[in-house]
Amino acid sequence: MLLSLDEQPANATVFMEDKEFPMPYYFPTNGLSASFRSPYIPSTFVVSKHGKIVYKKEGLLIIAQLLFATGLLSKLSQGSLEIIKSNSY
Repeated sequence: MLLSLDEQPANATVFMEDKEFPMPYYFPTNGLSASFRSPYIPSTFVVSKHGKIVYKKEGLLIIAQLLFATGLLSKLSQGSLEIIKSNSY
């Protein structure tokens, strides 16, 4: 899922359609919750099926980082890994 805070959603929609992004994209009308705010573009979040942020990367994401994060998420969903409480998010 992509979230765009673009002031002109039509321009962002054209860009995303031109790039053929396979995921849905949204334009929040009431801003973002504090958990998703970041001064960096882009910012990437992996959110568990329970709505918890389990990975956050501010700035450019290298695909290997995302594969690592989603691998951790898969292990979490299988119950083979536990998250240690962190106050970093």
